[in-house]
Amino acid sequence: MIFKISASARNRQFGKAIRQIRNELDRLATSLSELAIDDERFAAVLVSVTDDIPDCELEVFPNNENVFQVHVGCKGKPSSSRFCSDVFRSISIAILSCGLHSDDKERIKTVLDREILQLSSGHKGE
Repeated sequence: MIFKISASARNRQFGKAIRQIRNELDRLATSLSELAIDDERFAAVLVSVTDDIPDCELEVFPNNENVFQVHVGCKGKPSSSRFCSDVFRSISIAILSCGLHSDDKERIKTVLDREILQLSSGHKGE
């Protein structure tokens, strides 16, 4: 399964802060894509983080493709040292909402928790 993470920003500072953590977002998407998840409903999960909807609110976009596409709100403060963790938390909520089987969800949650732990222990980007 392919995981892609993007962002759309209403606030310029949010967009700049997202660009500054792009490497971490790419690393997370790569780690998730490397999991051997084979769900007949989805070939891909596309998550777009935005400051344009309330924190952790989801907007799911139904489509005829086998893609789970969702926007998730993130109201983390771009100037905060926790901004990257806040973004990852929003992404976690979005990905875990797509209705995968419980064993797949657990494997995904393990990767998400590991990545968040790395961020909080100061290993951002390593």
